[in-house]
Amino acid sequence: MDTINPLMIDKAIITIRGICYQDMYYSCRIAIKENWFNPSSMSEKTSGITVVIEPEKNKVIAVISHTGIMHEVWKLQEPLASENLDYFEQINLLKTSIKEKKRKRQF
Repeated sequence: MDTINPLMIDKAIITIRGICYQDMYYSCRIAIKENWFNPSSMSEKTSGITVVIEPEKNKVIAVISHTGIMHEVWKLQEPLASENLDYFEQINLLKTSIKEKKRKRQF
């Protein structure tokens, strides 16, 4: 009979590149929605986060947000550091543009 290994809980840090756990980067919908990776929105509240680890593969499968809700994560590809920064800068510009368009529609 197969045995099921229990999941492990650990801590990861939030950086502008993503949720970092053992030199691998992850993201999730709530992180993008709440803008966790934007340096100006980082705070003590979001600088570290609880992660759920699958021990056999040593990979993160979920994060537990500051509200206590578990969110599925996905592993980010590893672009070059300069490409990665450009990528997040472009995401932030796109988010700003979308917010401005929404704000204009409200008036």
